[in-house]
Amino acid sequence: MKVKSIEIENFDSNKDFYSSVQSWREIVNAIDKLDGNKISYCMLYKTENPDIEDFLMIGGGKDGIYVCSYYNGDEYHLVNKNNKNDQSIIQVLTGQVSGKFKRHCVERDQLLPSVKLFCETWSVYNNPDWEQV
Repeated sequence: MKVKSIEIENFDSNKDFYSSVQSWREIVNAIDKLDGNKISYCMLYKTENPDIEDFLMIGGGKDGIYVCSYYNGDEYHLVNKNNKNDQSIIQVLTGQVSGKFKRHCVERDQLLPSVKLFCETWSVYNNPDWEQV
């Protein structure tokens, strides 16, 4: 697995939690803690220390709805597994910022395979689950 560390928001203490990552289970546990309120994002890094120029962010969690994005310093990609022509807009809290998304909202069972493949390769290319925006 290419992921080396994780940051998990802690809105109550205003101090995020950082740790090294040893397994896929730790990443799933972090995703499962997201409640779209006090814990509304986690960030994955391929380095031991956070790198604001290369990270995967998973946000949301309220009502089982997530937004997942990857930023590499130049390009921004979002998971897009919504094959419907649904144009409704959903408000998702990611950190202390609320965003309005439509086709980029995914449920947990849609999110996990995309995140797992990304964690194994650290790449969004040649993966139809990702869309550059």
